[in-house]
Amino acid sequence: MADATHGIAHQVESSAYKARVYLSADTIQRGQVHTLTLEMTINDGFQAQGALLPEGYIPLAVSVEDVEGVTVDPVDYPPSTPYRIAGLNNDLNAYVGNVTVQARVLLNVREDVTLKVHLQSQVYSPSITRSKFPSIGYRILSQRSAHLRTGTHE
Repeated sequence: MADATHGIAHQVESSAYKARVYLSADTIQRGQVHTLTLEMTINDGFQAQGALLPEGYIPLAVSVEDVEGVTVDPVDYPPSTPYRIAGLNNDLNAYVGNVTVQARVLLNVREDVTLKVHLQSQVYSPSITRSKFPSIGYRILSQRSAHLRTGTHE
């Protein structure tokens, strides 16, 4: 659903979180810069892994597939919070509650394009060591409509 502050938002939910993704406008014209935003609400009792983790852990990562004529700046991530799990010698980093990540998008072509945005995350409860949770893919098709694609990710 579009509102006065951004374009159409698309959402996916799991038992651990809700994520929604949108652009700052429904239509992008050549030469305009807009902001791609992903808002994630992590449910109470769950955490999403932050960056700088030991091997084997999956940090929250948002990526946009390359499209000719579209420039996507690096994604801005908020700082995560360090925490320690009993029995591990390393501090880990996590997000809890609400997390917003953004990237600037510049369209350098006149034709319609499709942006495919992917969320990768390891969201877990400290009492559950490994679980599968949905990932989210967002496409803006022909600058006028959008479709949501979900899948699972370990």
